[in-house]
Amino acid sequence: TPAYMAPEQFADPEKVDVKADIYAFGCCFYEALCGQRVFQVQGFTPHGHIEQMRLYHLEASPVPLRLRGAGVPAALDAVIMRCLRKDKAERWRDFRELREALAEAARPIVGSAPTPAGERVPAPEEVAAQVRSLNLLDGYERAVRHQSLRDSAGQEPY
Repeated sequence: TPAYMAPEQFADPEKVDVKADIYAFGCCFYEALCGQRVFQVQGFTPHGHIEQMRLYHLEASPVPLRLRGAGVPAALDAVIMRCLRKDKAERWRDFRELREALAEAARPIVGSAPTPAGERVPAPEEVAAQVRSLNLLDGYERAVRHQSLRDSAGQEPY
């Protein structure tokens, strides 16, 4: 959903890769830690809500977790905030690198780094479900674009 979409998903969906998933993971983890979404939007029409969310993800800086009063250690805050960088080149390279950073940030809390589970290959049904989700996102993005065209054209057909 727009609340968890990386800036590049709004700007150029053709350039989306694993870094968008890392951004979404950061959004989810951020919300889990402080109980608030990265960006709050209220009082808009559904279309206005999406547009405002797009602007926030493209331009606004997220409030660091430590300033939200979440009691999050600085190392964990830094890991999550790196997930939320606007420039995808500044985010974690992949989930393996992110997992290692999270394990290191968790070390002072749990006493030792957790042992990661082995990586598994997704089943064909899981891959098919992911492809369907991506197709839905693509359709959603096209619908928003068409709505924007309609809105900018006024009442005249375009």
